[in-house]
Amino acid sequence: MSQSPSPPTSSSSTDETQMGFVETRAYQRFPTRNGAGNPLPIEWERHRHPNNDIYYYNRRLRLITPEDIRDPQMLAFILDARDDHLRQLRTFNATATPLPNDLEFVVSDATEDAAVINMYSRQLNIAYDSNYIEEKGLQIKTPEHFWSHVAEYPSHHPELPPHTEAKFIRALESAKAAIPQGATFPFSEAQIDWVKAKYDRLKARQMEGRPRVDILGWLIGIVMPLDAISHGPIARRFSDEDLHGLMTRMEV
Repeated sequence: MSQSPSPPTSSSSTDETQMGFVETRAYQRFPTRNGAGNPLPIEWERHRHPNNDIYYYNRRLRLITPEDIRDPQMLAFILDARDDHLRQLRTFNATATPLPNDLEFVVSDATEDAAVINMYSRQLNIAYDSNYIEEKGLQIKTPEHFWSHVAEYPSHHPELPPHTEAKFIRALESAKAAIPQGATFPFSEAQIDWVKAKYDRLKARQMEGRPRVDILGWLIGIVMPLDAISHGPIARRFSDEDLHGLMTRMEV
């Protein structure tokens, strides 16, 4: 097997605020006082992000949370927030387009009175706005939100969302073809080559019986959507050094 290209070199620097999307957010790294030592509640699974953060998934409810659901009070907040939101959706959406059969909820920052709720369809590759607009139904967010979700929560399914790998490969190829024609992307041509080499390495491991769907999902999620930048001054999303550091930490 051919060696991966060396990491691209550059003297450019990157504003750390631009790293938020790429790094993926930090989850609840430490157990809460009320959750420490408690077993997982029935039907809940514990999953580890490639960056070692922990999140939890309930497969029957299709519910994700980074909160420590071993804390009974936090678990109650999470479930109440999900149930209340789903009840409102079904009420408002009664005569509109049916909800996707695979709709997943992400509930975080839950309290007795409020929670942050996001919704996604893996089958449709779509992120939905949590606010329902009467007579219009569920509102679709920009593609960045779906891909960010893939990067943030890549470990609870044994396979990637449908069509994501094909879209990823097409995007890399299109960007490579467009850059010599003057188009500008968040990644340089050398960075795209390096990302593709890392992807090929992960696929080779998969063929050897060592699949890492979580790292594949994270890698695809941080790159996509790979759209050209058409307006305004260009500021790369991250430098070559940042890209190399991310890949090293994720064992890519």
